[in-house]
Amino acid sequence: MNQLLTWLEERELDIAAIYHTASLLFADDHGFARFLKTLAAQENDHGDFFHTVAESDTCPSLEELKQQFSSVTGDNMESILRTARHRIADPHLTKKGMIELIAALEFSEWNSLFLYVMGWAAGEDRVFQRMVAEIEHHRRTIEDYFERQPEHDEYLQIIRNLAPLWQKRILILEDDPDMTRLLTIIMSPYGKLVVTHSGREALARLRQKHFDAIVSDVEMPEMNGVEFYRQAISIDPAIGRHFLFLTGTTRSKDLSFIKNIGVSQLKKPAKLAKIREAVVGILQAA
Repeated sequence: MNQLLTWLEERELDIAAIYHTASLLFADDHGFARFLKTLAAQENDHGDFFHTVAESDTCPSLEELKQQFSSVTGDNMESILRTARHRIADPHLTKKGMIELIAALEFSEWNSLFLYVMGWAAGEDRVFQRMVAEIEHHRRTIEDYFERQPEHDEYLQIIRNLAPLWQKRILILEDDPDMTRLLTIIMSPYGKLVVTHSGREALARLRQKHFDAIVSDVEMPEMNGVEFYRQAISIDPAIGRHFLFLTGTTRSKDLSFIKNIGVSQLKKPAKLAKIREAVVGILQAA
């Protein structure tokens, strides 16, 4: 079992436990407690991810990384965790004090180690790309909260000064050239676009890359959008929540399938604002 990934798994679960304990401590502040519970759930997901891939034998070891990042060692992170555990054991911990703990856990130098590993792993690996996208969503969760708390502007600026880990990626599956051009114009401000014209081509891209949103037609030759969806979820069962069907089909079988799986859909011709709203909603939830 890979030493580095196991170590990172344990640290993510440690941070999740700290956030969970803090959510109980601040239970009377419903908004803050909900925010802390969300962070705890996200950190648990990160830990589960590292557990899943911990048998990789190609990731550099923790000791190798310590040599490269002499100021960012496992001991440094353990010190931060010890301080955090000590402070949340104090029943008089203030909200400001907890915000300072979040900043220490999320934005201290030790994260260079974490981000190095993710950058190394995400190069051409779809599974790690998905994880990096989730880490970026985690950052956004914190940024959104701080935006609503002007007294914590100094921490908001720290987040905004961080280089983004992930650029949103949108897969378009559409065989009509005019519709393809229109979708490209609508969606280009919101992420990196990959345009495909057949289900087979789109599936090949899905096997290679992680996508935050997938906009698919339904009526197409060779493989229709419903069959594309079925094969896509066999690649990644969680990918269904990233789909938007944009179609003019009248086939009751396909319409019933889309309705039953609960995937977003718009009927052609849809208003541009509606398409934009639907895609942005999927990206924000990704």
